Amino acid sequence: MRPNVYTRRIALAKLAIIGTGLIGTSLALALKKANLKDVELVGTDSDGSARRGAEKSKAFHKIENRLLPAVHDAEIVVLATPVMAMQELMEDRKSTRLNSSHALISYAVFCLKKKNI
Repeated sequence: MRPNVYTRRIALAKLAIIGTGLIGTSLALALKKANLKDVELVGTDSDGSARRGAEKSKAFHKIENRLLPAVHDAEIVVLATPVMAMQELMEDRKSTRLNSSHALISYAVFCLKKKNI
């Protein structure tokens, strides 16, 4: 007997965003607004006030206090942190478990152009 393909549950994809400040939360809000199906948005930040702000915005499905639970089983990891924090995270990839098991590690880097007045 073949299983009914219409009743099979599709696994939820996990997207972790490290950094719940302006960039990380804006990205999560945009992804949530896109109404992507079967995607769980998980955020984490070392700064408690940034985590609280992200919780208030309701941009993420879940906010983790620690990095490891946030990236565990994540298919995609986005680093939305200050550049120096990114360097530290990437240098210490073994302890943060950011490795080749992730389908994609992306860096959210934005450049601001100063206007001449």
